[in-house]
Amino acid sequence: MKSLSTVKHNLKSHPYYTALGVLVLVLLAFLFLRGGEETGEVVEDSTRKVETVAVSDYSTGAIGVAVPTADGNSFVVRAESGGRVNKTIPANTAVKQGATIAVLDNGAQLAELTRAEGVYEAALASGAQSDISVTDSKEALTAAKQSAVDTNRAALTAWNNVLLNTVDDVFSNPRSQIPGVRISSDGKANFLNDERVAMSNLLKSWQDEVASLSANNDPSKIKGATQNSITRIDRLSTMVSTIIPLLAKQDADEVWSEATLVALRSDFATAQATLNTHRANLLSDKTALTRAEDAVSSASISGTGGEVSAANATIKQALGGYQAAQAAYNKTIVKAPFAGTVTSLNVTVGDIISVGTDVAIVKPKEGEETERAFIIPLSAVKYTPENAYVFIVNADGKIESIEVETGLVTVNSIKVTGLNGDEQIITDVRGLKVGQEVTVN
Repeated sequence: MKSLSTVKHNLKSHPYYTALGVLVLVLLAFLFLRGGEETGEVVEDSTRKVETVAVSDYSTGAIGVAVPTADGNSFVVRAESGGRVNKTIPANTAVKQGATIAVLDNGAQLAELTRAEGVYEAALASGAQSDISVTDSKEALTAAKQSAVDTNRAALTAWNNVLLNTVDDVFSNPRSQIPGVRISSDGKANFLNDERVAMSNLLKSWQDEVASLSANNDPSKIKGATQNSITRIDRLSTMVSTIIPLLAKQDADEVWSEATLVALRSDFATAQATLNTHRANLLSDKTALTRAEDAVSSASISGTGGEVSAANATIKQALGGYQAAQAAYNKTIVKAPFAGTVTSLNVTVGDIISVGTDVAIVKPKEGEETERAFIIPLSAVKYTPENAYVFIVNADGKIESIEVETGLVTVNSIKVTGLNGDEQIITDVRGLKVGQEVTVN
């Protein structure tokens, strides 16, 4: 018979049991974490980011303001606004849900609605115009990048021509490791020889850099290449400006005739001017590129597509005003909260009524939904052993709960009652609890 220690050893060393042990640990960890989630306790971040949604976007069934009568078989429809009654329908009229029962004097509300609608449309138009500016500024940036690329190529060509066709004339073997200065150098021979050797290496790296440039590059890459071109121009310009005074002191001899020296002095003066021109062009294009970038940033802030958008802010403000005006206008029209029959009217044309006045009594059609219901995301409902709740975020940024009655459940949604419709509820309440501080996205 095997000893207990031998059995334990076999269990530990057998791959099957090792894998089984790992699986058991994973399951235990999962159950532990799941249990922590179901308790609704927040372990770490107490300022979790949440998203909210307007309950009114999910309304279904009854609308308007109606309360049941004493017998419970009909409902009193009340006014949501005050004013003079301009129109009513006859009693004993069958109505559909949302049908107009009475209309109050709403000229002022209609005028405000029209004005707010105009402001909103103007904000949309301004945003669209700003977006055109964004497009124009981006096109200008592309043009600025292409101009800088072309200027870099032109500077390289000019630089190469000055080096090979002008500077090299004062060297005996310009493309060797010992170029050999052919003019009186006043102690500058070592500097000029070293620089001529360095120019060959600069030329190769510059050619490679310019070959990689295009208008599709990031502006920073093009600006960096442009600055490198300016530095190379400056280096050759320093070399040319060193040779010019040496040529001025050079006397005609068996190597240099007077005519050759005159022509050479003219060539170097032209070379210096050429380098200065291309340096100025490079610097100008670099500045223009920076300005074009700034123009895109500025236009993006004004347009609707940026992360921080003045146009979007204006549109939202205008939309808020428009929605408020729309709500004020809608309240001057008393509507049937559900399909049924207007059994009696409590007002007549010409009456002056106030908010909350009983306007009519409506008896619902058989089987008609009479309580306002909402089909909201399933994840928005928090269940406890006693009740179901939805969560809102108060002015202090903390979670509050509203008790609801739940109904039909689908894969992603659930029908609830007990809300007014003006609430902003958290779309996903998992892991949240009442009193928790959160940030609303």
